[in-house]
Amino acid sequence: MRFAAILALLLPLHAQTARRLNRYEYNATVRDLLATPFQPAADFPVDDSGYGFDNIADVLSVSPVLMEKYLAAAEKIARTAIIPPTPPQPSVQRFAARDFHLKLDFEGDYDVLIAVPGRPDPLNVVFSIDGVPAETLPLATPTEKRVDQTRSSEFRIRFGRGNPRLSVELVPDGPPIEATPGEKHPPSPPHLGYVELRGPYNPRTPPPSESYRHVFLCGHAPGHHTLACARTNLADLARRAYRRPVTDDEVDGLMHFVQQAETIDQGMQLALQAILVSPRFLFRIEPAGSLDDFQFAARLSYFLWSSMPDEELFQVAAQRRLRDPEILRAQIHRMLLDPKSRALVENFGGQWLQTRNLDNLQPDPSKFPQFTNELRRDMQQETRLFLQSIIRDERPVSDFLSANYTFLNQRLAAFYGVPNVEGAEFRRVDLPPDSHRGGILTLASVLTVSSYPARTSPVIRGKWILENLLDSAPPPPPPNVPKLDETALGVTATMRQRLEQHRSNPACRGCHARMDPLGFSLENYDAIGQWRTHDGDLPIDAGDGPDTLKQLLFKDQDRFARCLAAKLMTYALGRKASLPSVTGNETFSQLVEAIIGEPNATK
Repeated sequence: MRFAAILALLLPLHAQTARRLNRYEYNATVRDLLATPFQPAADFPVDDSGYGFDNIADVLSVSPVLMEKYLAAAEKIARTAIIPPTPPQPSVQRFAARDFHLKLDFEGDYDVLIAVPGRPDPLNVVFSIDGVPAETLPLATPTEKRVDQTRSSEFRIRFGRGNPRLSVELVPDGPPIEATPGEKHPPSPPHLGYVELRGPYNPRTPPPSESYRHVFLCGHAPGHHTLACARTNLADLARRAYRRPVTDDEVDGLMHFVQQAETIDQGMQLALQAILVSPRFLFRIEPAGSLDDFQFAARLSYFLWSSMPDEELFQVAAQRRLRDPEILRAQIHRMLLDPKSRALVENFGGQWLQTRNLDNLQPDPSKFPQFTNELRRDMQQETRLFLQSIIRDERPVSDFLSANYTFLNQRLAAFYGVPNVEGAEFRRVDLPPDSHRGGILTLASVLTVSSYPARTSPVIRGKWILENLLDSAPPPPPPNVPKLDETALGVTATMRQRLEQHRSNPACRGCHARMDPLGFSLENYDAIGQWRTHDGDLPIDAGDGPDTLKQLLFKDQDRFARCLAAKLMTYALGRKASLPSVTGNETFSQLVEAIIGEPNATK
């Protein structure tokens, strides 16, 4: 099988473009094809990027290492989808918390032991499953007179499959025991020591998994399939995996694995592996001319979902109705409202704004001790929700620059200095005029990824604006440019003064004249995006400041819209492209419609 799979990968592709699925697309496609409960591409090599995105056809090569990863992933996916899990041997798990989750893949009996050290007060133990009391038992009386003896209660209970939340409560069943007069070290009050679970005993084999049902649409129980239903199942599975109708010859080739295997289930496992390493699955193969309806549907779904078309989109393509403007518009709106459009926020938005990099950044803890992992997650969530609101709520794309709202929880609101936001849940917040917030320029995530770990960088921020908002990237710096002397920053010289000295180099002056004024407008935000008026002991000189910068960009919103459209079209097509006729007044869905309606989108 492994040799045959390698040959399949090396088959010639008779097309102009063979665009490999990147890691995110591979995971999402396998998820939608088979309901796989894990991310099989987690250990694949990192995808290369071009034009700022990691879905560009020209840079998505296949290395020998990646080929081996494809083979290993196909084996694991097929085994997980088709081979039923083996019941585990009983084991012991111990939990110190009084409230915890337990992952259970098999229904079975478990022995539960609850240990309580401390003063031997009369107590009942209440054991709850998902907040509902399941057992209430008295805590055993100490067998000795030692007051520090650990007591326990033990019982057997049957758990179903799932991830239940288990909790233990100690409820008094009488007055506490009084300390002995004159005792120097009275015992501590009773408290939970640990909860021990042993099992499962008498496990029951679970019903076929969702992945199994995605493979065997016939609905037969394992071991009851026929060659006829295997052929039907394979034809449908290959149709969905290849994102187009399949030929009889293709199904015959897959049936060969079934006919040669000892059982139909084993043969289906091998056939599924062959599908998952086929170029027809791993690549989106597009011809030199116009796309057919199924290729067009795949381009649309990978644009908006980073995944395969769903059944509704596939059927519209099969009816050759997807190019009808009204139907195409309806499909775009439906897909943008689908939860799978989160991929557009994470993939396009995260790479456009470069906020994907926030995961790997660690600001200097000595200078920014308030930057915690919780704050990092809050910054990422604000960015996701803000982008999602513009995409789904029919907001004009100019809101990316000028929105007077954002999404905050209490911790991030306190970081921003925005009052009257309480609780851990994120919600839309209308920003007060003096908040110095609004739009992507003032998102803490953007301001952090455009800084150094220990300080801001007007140069990086100015370059970020030129590249991502104005589509006017500066050339790379000349070689052997000396680094900025940071020793005096905030002590005897401001950032502006140090960069003025740096710009005295004629080789640097031209580009810095474009970048630095833009970056200095954001200098009131420190390296993690918090508002400030001083850098060390010296006042900040931010020129006209962020509000004026946003106003200037908003006045030139058609240029911003062309930049956004060019990046979005490059992301959609997997190659460098641009969309000239936009104004900035479009909603996001209208921008998508304009991109999909371009002749290039169907070629």
